[in-house]
Amino acid sequence: MRQTGENTMVELLNISTPRKTDTYQLGLNTKWQLNPEWSITADAAYSAAKNQNAGDNRFIVARGFVDAIDINYNTGNILPDVVISPGLTADQVYGAHYSYNSGTGVDDKITDLKLLSQYQPMEGFFSRIDTGLTYLKQTKAQNQFASANPSQFSRGGFYLTRDGYSFDNSTVFNRGEFELFQIPNSAFVAPNFKDFLKGENSISPSPWPSFNYDALLDYYRSLNAEATDKSIVAVPNRAGSYQVAEEVTTAFVQFTIEKELFELPYMLNFGLRGSKTEVSSTGYAYDLSKVVLDSAGKPTNNDWRQTSPMTFTDSYTNVLPSMNFRLNLQDNLLFRFSAAEVISRPALFYLRSWIAPNFDTQKNGLPQLSRGNPGVPAEKARQADMTLEWYYAESSALSGGLFLKDIKSFIENKEGRAVVDGNEYWLSQPESGQYGATVRGAEVAWQHSLAEMLPEPFDGLGFQLNYTYVDSEYDDPARKARNLPFQGMSKNSYNAVLYYEKYGFQTRLAYNWRSKFLTDPEAWGGAAWIANYGQLDASASYEINKHFTVYAEASNLTNKRYWGYVKREDQVNYLERFGTQVAFGIRGSF
Repeated sequence: MRQTGENTMVELLNISTPRKTDTYQLGLNTKWQLNPEWSITADAAYSAAKNQNAGDNRFIVARGFVDAIDINYNTGNILPDVVISPGLTADQVYGAHYSYNSGTGVDDKITDLKLLSQYQPMEGFFSRIDTGLTYLKQTKAQNQFASANPSQFSRGGFYLTRDGYSFDNSTVFNRGEFELFQIPNSAFVAPNFKDFLKGENSISPSPWPSFNYDALLDYYRSLNAEATDKSIVAVPNRAGSYQVAEEVTTAFVQFTIEKELFELPYMLNFGLRGSKTEVSSTGYAYDLSKVVLDSAGKPTNNDWRQTSPMTFTDSYTNVLPSMNFRLNLQDNLLFRFSAAEVISRPALFYLRSWIAPNFDTQKNGLPQLSRGNPGVPAEKARQADMTLEWYYAESSALSGGLFLKDIKSFIENKEGRAVVDGNEYWLSQPESGQYGATVRGAEVAWQHSLAEMLPEPFDGLGFQLNYTYVDSEYDDPARKARNLPFQGMSKNSYNAVLYYEKYGFQTRLAYNWRSKFLTDPEAWGGAAWIANYGQLDASASYEINKHFTVYAEASNLTNKRYWGYVKREDQVNYLERFGTQVAFGIRGSF
């Protein structure tokens, strides 16, 4: 494919997202042994994380013009060959298009309190009774900063004129159908990176320039300082600010029986857990009833940007049974079975009182509208598994198991057409759908120590092998007809580990592999997948004494490609090589 002509345009895009975070953790645990049979444990923990971003993210797009763009999909490589002629430099002509500055100050806090009781009678029907009360409170506060109109200096002054600003038009130029402000060369930085997509065989564009943001901002201010400060510089955005709190109070009881069944020792524990969850969410909302759209789906006014506070509260209760059973078929052969009803509460991010229209980029011919859903319920499921474990030698075992999970409901982002306050949008919000999913499978594991086969010092060697097969499907008839597995579930996965443990040394070489998995069943153009991926990791440690251990870890030793596609593998929509990561340090315990 080749494009030439005066409208041959390339968008130069720079994204930066600096992190300014602080985290704190504090915990206290104490245990009282009231008598030989009864003990009480109290545990208290507090953690906080703060991201101090006040508009430091950059998403800047300029439009540059070239003679030709050639894209060749027929090379047999996973990525096409892309040749831009001439290559992008810091000295050529670029037009202003989009300058979005943003940032989110986040304050997360977690308070976790537990009071646990354990009663182990010397005699009686029950060998152990566990009870407890727990309290968990999570809060997330977000203060958002954003540019009010990142397209303010696009289209050569169109939006400035629309919004009543005067400006210096001496740097406006025309190229084909485009009319743009010409950004001065001082706002660009020469290419300062190399090895882009190293490891791929395809031809990629030559390194391109980046932006000098301060110089770009100065240029905008030279056109109109008031418009720059009001539209481009990130300012507090009340509509993107919210606070969510979730409090979960739980009581549980669990009984354990240890007796014999047909002269075979067994252990059975069963319990009940009851919880009450209280949710409160506060935020601000735009007055979308005031939005007036033109024929292109763009607002013709700005008074809808006025926000007003919104609050939501809700509570719900759950009672969840569980049981675990173990039967000693022989001294070294165990059978296990477990079953439970479980829930997964929605992430606090889903529960925000928040609404965000997007009139700059349309989807399916409509302006976009994203919002939170403070009333989305918890995900519910029933699950069971059973395993057979054979401990045939010291530090050696062979096991196999079956598992089943019946997901009654799950949360996902739903998209579709919706009329909100008189205008039609492409709406996106988290919802718990009417359909669930089923996940079933089997796994086998083998751990073997070579201590009895090898002489010193090689008798610390051993290996671990694990394989898991998963068969999953949606209950939704439409997705079932497309033969889609449940999101995030690989059909096949395995792990292989070679280890050495002796003389205070611990070393591991591990290879982990999983087959492709679904990431978005409703992606534009078809279902989105992450392709098969395998990674080789290594770690080593040495115990200096009982208090200190030095360690080193390396992940992704072979710098494998991690990539995704839509519908077919030749439609790549995501690819990265994130390199080998190395960490080393010292651990201490007292």
